[in-house]
Amino acid sequence: LMISHTSYAALGNLPATLSDQALSFAQHQLPNASLLISDDMEMGALGQFEATQAALSSLRAGMDMLILSGTHRTLHERTTLIREVTTRIKEGSLSSQELDQKVKKILRAKYAEDLLHK
Repeated sequence: LMISHTSYAALGNLPATLSDQALSFAQHQLPNASLLISDDMEMGALGQFEATQAALSSLRAGMDMLILSGTHRTLHERTTLIREVTTRIKEGSLSSQELDQKVKKILRAKYAEDLLHK
């Protein structure tokens, strides 16, 4: 399920991609929401947030996959962002158990669609 950056007052004032309330609602109340994928993290709706912090906040809130389209950042900027997020995860911003759970969810979804060996 792709999650937009829309804010819902009833679920807090953060964009849904950064809101643990919105992502929890999606996971528990919407059918077929077993895998949560962000809308493009480079969109203007997240412009007021620092990119590394937005990515980490989204993952901590429950997002399983982040989309970076590359339309607003150079290759160097995207590579730097990925390195910064990786470094912060290694420093403990996201536990290895949380990260493992996200990877397992992605692999289960691929397995369910017979995409693992193609």
